[in-house]
Amino acid sequence: MKIIIASDFHLSYRQYNLKEREQDFYNQFNLMIDEIIKEKPNLFIELGDIFDEPKPKPLAIKIFNDGIKKLKDNGIETIGIVGNHTKLQIKNFYPIDYLFEDIKYLDGNYITYDNIFIGGIGYHSKIQKQNIKDKIDYLSKESEDYDIKILLLHQGLKNDIEIGYEFTEEELNLDRFDYSRFAKIVECII
Repeated sequence: MKIIIASDFHLSYRQYNLKEREQDFYNQFNLMIDEIIKEKPNLFIELGDIFDEPKPKPLAIKIFNDGIKKLKDNGIETIGIVGNHTKLQIKNFYPIDYLFEDIKYLDGNYITYDNIFIGGIGYHSKIQKQNIKDKIDYLSKESEDYDIKILLLHQGLKNDIEIGYEFTEEELNLDRFDYSRFAKIVECII
């Protein structure tokens, strides 16, 4: 099975308040979609922060939706998780990510392909430590009978960054999965 993973597109971001920089993000996203199609993977995984804000510009929504539809039209399934930029930290907030019908989102749930387990958990703040730990424990138990165990996270881990991290790998007990560190599996597109 061929899988391509990417994250942090930050569509609608107007760096330095320049319209040209916003367009650069759109252009790079479209180039990435074309490259994914050339590679012909079975699965594309987006690891969060599709947009730079919880309420993105309509153009950003259209560009993202068109890109994901293009993948689907080429037989490429897409799954994802929600990142911190599109998830407001308020109770019962419904992230815009969930509006896209051509993506299956994971948050404490999983999918399987033959003997591959892919579990996902959207972004959690430090104060949600027990919640994320409970989800990881559940996914770990569910993944026991699979040869390959993948955990998708959108978290800052101390082992990868020193400033602004939410958790350490040890406190989340991530060694139960074959692939679980956000920073190790992300391809930078910009």
